[in-house]
Amino acid sequence: TRGHTGQSLTAPMGTVLIYALMTLAALARIWAALMPEWSAPLLSLAGIGWVGSFLLFAILYGPLLLLPRKDGLH
Repeated sequence: TRGHTGQSLTAPMGTVLIYALMTLAALARIWAALMPEWSAPLLSLAGIGWVGSFLLFAILYGPLLLLPRKDGLH
């Protein structure tokens, strides 16, 4: 997404946070399957991580995807 929108190909802190939240969500989902006694809180954590990462993606990348590129290219 960053390259297609004319942005640098380095991950800023917000993007790193998106990756971290999604990784946390995936690990919590796996742990929930392996530890049934903790499944409810781990599934909740997985859901919160997924929603958080998607919301952060929408906030950070929505404008880049919806507005014209800063470099003027199409």
